[in-house]
Amino acid sequence: MTRIIDWNKEKRAEYKELKETHASALYLLSDFMNNRNLYSSLNTYYWGLNDEEETQFAKDLIDLYIGDAKFPEQKYYVKLLDRDEGYLNYQHSFHGYFVSDNDDEDDDYQTQFTMSEIEAIDPRYKTFAFPVEDE
Repeated sequence: MTRIIDWNKEKRAEYKELKETHASALYLLSDFMNNRNLYSSLNTYYWGLNDEEETQFAKDLIDLYIGDAKFPEQKYYVKLLDRDEGYLNYQHSFHGYFVSDNDDEDDDYQTQFTMSEIEAIDPRYKTFAFPVEDE
């Protein structure tokens, strides 16, 4: 099973840069460890970890490289109407879609969708999708 690693945008971007410039996971890990001035977001994160967390971080880098881990899919809001209550939602208990606000307080409602979920509902909704920003 593929693990999900939820890093912020800066760390993801730096990881992608690392991956694009290295021919193997070992070279990637070595370059990261030897270049403390590069990859500032990853380094700031890394150098604040304890020994056990450092080991997990190294495993995360390698697992991402070889495909045993991935980042979560981008989530989107779908705004169908030009007003506060114009967002597509899904109610799990009734297995139905409805248009309302994009309040995430209720666990029974889904207000954020992956692009593949949006396409499965109706491909035309992609036009109304916009990315959920990292918090």
